[in-house]
Amino acid sequence: MPFVPLANPTQPDCGDPTGTITISSPIGPDLLYSIDGVSYTNTDGIFTGLTAGTYTVTVKNNISGCISNFTSVIINSPPVFPIVPTATPTQLTCTIDKGSITVTSPLGSQYEYNLGSGFQAGVTFIDLEPGTYNVQVKEIGNECISTSADIIILPQPITPFKPAANITQPTCSVGTGTITVSDPLGADLRYSIDGVDYSNVTGIFGGLNPGNYNVTVRNIINGCTSTSLTVIINPQPIKPATPVIQISQPVCPRTTGVITVLSPKEPGLIYNIDGTMFFSSNMTGVFDEVIGGTYTINVNSPTGSCASDHTTATIMTPNCAGFDSPCEKYCIRIQKVLLPWRASIFPNNSN
Repeated sequence: MPFVPLANPTQPDCGDPTGTITISSPIGPDLLYSIDGVSYTNTDGIFTGLTAGTYTVTVKNNISGCISNFTSVIINSPPVFPIVPTATPTQLTCTIDKGSITVTSPLGSQYEYNLGSGFQAGVTFIDLEPGTYNVQVKEIGNECISTSADIIILPQPITPFKPAANITQPTCSVGTGTITVSDPLGADLRYSIDGVDYSNVTGIFGGLNPGNYNVTVRNIINGCTSTSLTVIINPQPIKPATPVIQISQPVCPRTTGVITVLSPKEPGLIYNIDGTMFFSSNMTGVFDEVIGGTYTINVNSPTGSCASDHTTATIMTPNCAGFDSPCEKYCIRIQKVLLPWRASIFPNNSN
């Protein structure tokens, strides 16, 4: 009769949920092996694919029919795999360029968690770049690792860049301004001049009172808002008063006159004279050498954008035919002392 067999169990593990019993003694060509005391068909003493339980190992001599005493071998239950974890990602935002993942199940001090760079006790992984992460969990002391849960960190949403805008300032006749956003433009963009109301789809804001406006652009798909462009709408320019003028008519032999604007006289004003054959502008309001004719005089604001109503001035054309011949007994001396011109007669010493 064979002696009591020696048998070694290989317990289930994370990779194989079944066990193995290997009989190491006795070994021989005439021996048959059993783990249930009934079936003696095994000739090599190796039993695989065994579920958890207690097995009775015996050896039978195929020649004599004698059977050994039994040896009990226990195959343990396979280790338990943790459930597939669940996790919540915190996505990148318009202003935050790193994401995070927080495991929400299973939870407990007996678990460790991994994204691929090593297991940790904490359930949160921070500073994550966009990409797909494989979340795993295992119990401490148990090397069985759960099936991975794939969690995606999306790319950072694109923020519109700082807008560019054209400004139409108030004029003499229009007391409000206009802001027109020229860039960026797009169907998914909305525009604001106060950082609150993003209902504008064109980027054109009209009827604006003087003041400071902060122009921003928002992408309505991802909610990202650009940095602001500060735009100033100036006060409406003041229309200068209708000019009051003084006219110095020509006195022969001088054939040109002088037109002087007496008011308004604020600094920076621009004075204009316009006639059929003559146009000029200056900042003094004095126009001399003006030939005979009718002229309009007006005053522009310092920016030139706002003109007063005009005043009409007429310079007479004197008949100075008698002054064309050489002096005989007397000559006329023209002295420009103060406006108007003054003439004085003195003897002609050349005779």
